[in-house]
Amino acid sequence: MPDDEVAPEDEEDEYEGGMFLEKESIKLIYNALHEYKPTEDEEHLHSVLLEEFEEILVVDYNEPYPDVN
Repeated sequence: MPDDEVAPEDEEDEYEGGMFLEKESIKLIYNALHEYKPTEDEEHLHSVLLEEFEEILVVDYNEPYPDVN
């Protein structure tokens, strides 16, 4: 491999080892979670996931914080 194509070792890919979803996909998942009515057993996980997807939209995609109903 030519030297000009080799990335320095200290440079790390921001998404290495993870999954990247487009903004529209994140919004779709967030909206589905927002409308979903969890069972008693699902309530904790549902609230955690909803909060995480809100944070992704606000921090990573510069979306305004969703209105709280």
